[in-house]
Amino acid sequence: MKAYLSGWLRLFAGLGVVCIPFPFHLFPYQQALMQALFLAPLSSLAAQVWGAPIAHADLSSDSSLLYLLLAVLGAIAAVGAALWQVLKRRLGPGYKVWPLGSKLISYYLALQLAQYGFDKLGKAQFYLPEPNILYTPIGMLDQDVLYWSTMGISYPYNLFLGGVEVLAAALILFRPVRVLGLLLALGVLVHIVAINFSFDISVKLYACFLLFLSVLLLGPQLGRLYGLFVRQKSIGLKPEYELPYLQRNPFVRVAGKSFVVCLILIESLFPYLRDGHFNDDMAARPYLHGAYAVQSIDRPMGGQLPADMRLKRIFIHRDGYLIFQDEADKMTDFKLQIDPYKRAFVLTDYAFRQTQHPYHLGPAENALSLHYTLRDTTYEIHALALAWQELPVLQRQFHWRVDR
Repeated sequence: MKAYLSGWLRLFAGLGVVCIPFPFHLFPYQQALMQALFLAPLSSLAAQVWGAPIAHADLSSDSSLLYLLLAVLGAIAAVGAALWQVLKRRLGPGYKVWPLGSKLISYYLALQLAQYGFDKLGKAQFYLPEPNILYTPIGMLDQDVLYWSTMGISYPYNLFLGGVEVLAAALILFRPVRVLGLLLALGVLVHIVAINFSFDISVKLYACFLLFLSVLLLGPQLGRLYGLFVRQKSIGLKPEYELPYLQRNPFVRVAGKSFVVCLILIESLFPYLRDGHFNDDMAARPYLHGAYAVQSIDRPMGGQLPADMRLKRIFIHRDGYLIFQDEADKMTDFKLQIDPYKRAFVLTDYAFRQTQHPYHLGPAENALSLHYTLRDTTYEIHALALAWQELPVLQRQFHWRVDR
């Protein structure tokens, strides 16, 4: 039974590594292929399980279809592990598959830690909060947005956590220090899983899968680690089984390891090499990006403004959105394209209706006027750019003493 359970967990881990879609830079076909293979059949299965089709079906983390995919992979692994027990008796005890499987899973875990680590070092994961977030009352933010924004404010913390993840990835890649790297990865992933559950961040399932991989890889050493740390016995770690072919061919071993390390580095650093910067805080922002305080709104023929035109701020988001903030702090957003030749904002709402609204810049560089048409009435919005970068929350402060 123990051998069957071990085989089932290992086979499930391998299937998860292959089948869980992930947005790789060098291997984009992996995500596309898995979506093509699983999206339609899982959507049909989900409609039968839950009695209704799933809207916006996707295989992203924490989606219903990903839970279903892992359940299907678990069932396949259960059958595969039973068949392997029968086949293994015929092949004999000297036939081993797990040494190669554990090596490949180790490389996969190292790749994920390296990617997430470099994304923190480059401020691509916990990025600087956008102006619309900075001017939203804290009580109106979701927990995950609040946590993400808080982490994005502190560059030193990103350097620390990203550095720990990259260090764990580097240690996992090399056999003599792999157990140390897995222990470090275990601590990091327990922390990440706790954060995801505590702040309702939608990467719970995938983070748990990575945590499962780290525990699985540490499995052969758990008894000895328990003896060392709990029973305080002087006991050596279990030697890792080396593939016979690599033992006989040291050049192949070194060349293969060098290839894997280079591949992980290129995959992890690809977006920074492509964009030419290694700190997202310093990346160029789009034209007119920022926050604008509404000074006045002119309405034809005078009269009072409707409730949805009582605006206090306008935001231009770096990802191409125009956001209105009204006096009750309600946000209304539109997909934005700026046509600098026609001097117009091209807005697209959630019904995919597209409208054009002329704008012009005032004599002062920080003055923006927008002719915005709502329900056949055109309003002229006058706004001034805010120095959002000077908000107290973005000022780096450090105090050794509380009284200074």
